[in-house]
Amino acid sequence: MRRFNRRVFTLPVPLTAFSLFGFGKGSTTSNDDSSQTSTKQHSTSRIGLPRYIDHTALKPETTQSEIAKLCNEAKEYGFASVCINPYHIPYASDLLRTSQNVKLCTVIELCFIKKMLKKGFPLGANSTFTKCCETIESILNGANEIDFVTNVGMIKSNEWDKVAIDMTCVVLASKYTYQWVQSKKSELNRTEVSVIAHYIISTVEELRKTGKAKKVDKNWAKFDDLTNFVQSYNFDTDTKSKKETCLVKVILETCLLTDAEIVRACQVAVQSKCDFVKTSTGFSSSGATASHVSLMRATVDTEAKKLGFKAGTIKVKASGGIRNAVQANEMIKAGADRIGASKGVEIVQEDLKTQSKKTS
Repeated sequence: MRRFNRRVFTLPVPLTAFSLFGFGKGSTTSNDDSSQTSTKQHSTSRIGLPRYIDHTALKPETTQSEIAKLCNEAKEYGFASVCINPYHIPYASDLLRTSQNVKLCTVIELCFIKKMLKKGFPLGANSTFTKCCETIESILNGANEIDFVTNVGMIKSNEWDKVAIDMTCVVLASKYTYQWVQSKKSELNRTEVSVIAHYIISTVEELRKTGKAKKVDKNWAKFDDLTNFVQSYNFDTDTKSKKETCLVKVILETCLLTDAEIVRACQVAVQSKCDFVKTSTGFSSSGATASHVSLMRATVDTEAKKLGFKAGTIKVKASGGIRNAVQANEMIKAGADRIGASKGVEIVQEDLKTQSKKTS
């Protein structure tokens, strides 16, 4: 049963910079040693190429029959996930209900104005509150992986505290809502969805200003653990427990950034507790490159170690323009843990033919 299936109505919430997760007044991030970290080459033999692929259909004209085909192919080939627009989540969730291995990934703030699309300019420019509400709605409808676009304009304006707020709040909205769904708590209405988003953002603000956070208003005692959740959330690195979690991937749109901006954005993503950094939406001026993937891999590993986590805690997703097995394997060798592609079937079939020739 879906826990929420109505459009969220959102209101603007003012944001300020904050110190949570290492971003505050006087905090700095360095890229001195990130690009020098050696990148361990991955091998598709580790899990097999299909398990790297997020089978993707994000064009606005995608039909329900195409979504059904996408889901069936994902189950047949054993892809990591299907990645679709939020509107199709309830339908795809029903189709994938019997498949525990194929995750349901959706995109937040992956919207494009026609004129901007021609210029290759993706939007990550909605308010953080709106992104949080979209994220909560998507998870309540059945999504268990969230890909969202960071605000490229903030990066270009050197507003790194705001970038960190944006990333952190989406992460917290994802993790809290998924925990809510997994614990089989009651359904949420639109007002409650807005309350969760509001309290996440306002708690982050309060932590920035005073170092303390106010408890949830008694009128919303249903969410009395929310403040503590925001204060204490960390990466779930206990792989032994095999605890399922909602993965959050932040899309940097690397083709619009300098190498220095990519490094800094990756550092912010790690400190904001994103699970993945992702190259591209696939709708901008160009897509993933092996050099960008390698840079991202080195940076997130270095930053993770600084925070006391193992290299590999934060993953890298390559997407945009990956249309064949040669390109896919090139990205994996550069350090990608996932491949976003609309041609997943063709990529796998081509790879199987290549492997067959090598063994014959």
